[in-house]
Amino acid sequence: MKINHVITNVTNTPFDNHHVRRLIDKYVRKSITKGYQSPWLVDPFARESLSSKHGDYRHLSISNDLNPSMPTDYHMEANEFLEMLSRAWARKCQLLLFDPPYTLRMLKDHYVDEHMPIDDMIPMWQTNNMWGKGKDAINKKCPVGAYAISFGYHTHGMGKHRGWKKEEILILEQAGSPDRYDVLVTVEKKVQSNLDQYAVDIESE
Repeated sequence: MKINHVITNVTNTPFDNHHVRRLIDKYVRKSITKGYQSPWLVDPFARESLSSKHGDYRHLSISNDLNPSMPTDYHMEANEFLEMLSRAWARKCQLLLFDPPYTLRMLKDHYVDEHMPIDDMIPMWQTNNMWGKGKDAINKKCPVGAYAISFGYHTHGMGKHRGWKKEEILILEQAGSPDRYDVLVTVEKKVQSNLDQYAVDIESE
């Protein structure tokens, strides 16, 4: 597994950072070489990011953001969006971009109405496992060889228990702010865990 560390300016749109763009471009190219056509990139927390506003990614992706003012394909709660794709989407997900709010505080700041208590907006299951249901759902649409790029304050990503192996970790240290948390970008690849899984992926192509 490869680990890189850079000191850079990290904003609330990390996809605009040139280190992050270079990393994503690398795995977009890896996915394109497999011969898949658009759309095959899934971005459930797109906001105004590369999958929603950059033309070179827009035609490759299916994007979502809960905020209805964002220029995305859907405006759903992320777990519901990913569960919808697992049931209704005919294509496979070759690259998953996973950049959710990193903490409950960030979730509240981004999405909860300031006049409504957070307990009225966020169910208990989400405070314990914010995006686990969505990860379980979209995992069904990710064949062996797919990539996931996850952002956060940890490197859990999709996880070994779902059949994913860490390929690369990029540590983004905030320039000029030594007391701020680093942002961790985790790249994983889905690996074959059994022969039945391989057979399902082949039959669905």
